[in-house]
Amino acid sequence: MEIGKVDVGAWLTLRPVDERIGELRLKIRPVPEDFDFSGDGDTKKQLQTIGSLIVDWNLEKDGVAIPCNDETRRLYMFHLIQVMVRGEGDEQESIVGPISRFAADITNFLGN
Repeated sequence: MEIGKVDVGAWLTLRPVDERIGELRLKIRPVPEDFDFSGDGDTKKQLQTIGSLIVDWNLEKDGVAIPCNDETRRLYMFHLIQVMVRGEGDEQESIVGPISRFAADITNFLGN
């Protein structure tokens, strides 16, 4: 039996409700299943927590790719977590939910 290796990140593709945004692709790092995403009700802490999970993205501004680093995370994370995406059955939800669920599911990170 071969056991897959854990990757440092896996790509999550999301469909924003606002179609002008286009498809979002975020490379997410794994976290333990019991990881606390709440930030204890502190919005700044929650931004940092969700931001720390994103290791790459496909964001652009005026057709130019925006690098994913500490500085750009600080600039864009507040706006990014306000994006509403389509979930299962076309239900709308904040981008935080899919990121949290994806990061906590280790099967997303197992290589073949």
